Amino acid sequence: DSGYPLETCLMTPLAETRTAAEVRYNSSHARTRAVIEQTFGVLKSRFRCLHKSGGALQYTPEKCAKIVACCMLLHNICVKRGIPFQDILENDDPPEEAVMNFIPERSAQQERVALINGSF
Repeated sequence: DSGYPLETCLMTPLAETRTAAEVRYNSSHARTRAVIEQTFGVLKSRFRCLHKSGGALQYTPEKCAKIVACCMLLHNICVKRGIPFQDILENDDPPEEAVMNFIPERSAQQERVALINGSF
């Protein structure tokens, strides 16, 4: 989305589409983002330490990544064993819509064009 810069490791949607392939790319990007946002909601519901109501994780980014990975692993175990959620929190974390004026790296733009032309 527009809150993140285009980088070679982070593809963002196009602000304006000109071809059918670009429309398909943006559509695919939006569907993927929706799945990711839904996944974050599920994890935050099951593991309150990940929800902002419990405060922020006060650890290094590396340790936070390990905590999130452990929560994902435990969630998958719960799903396999049929362990239901206690209760579901409402998704009260709307995605940030801040528009940033990033100037993407030239190589990132080329990567996105190659991705669109090769896959969409």
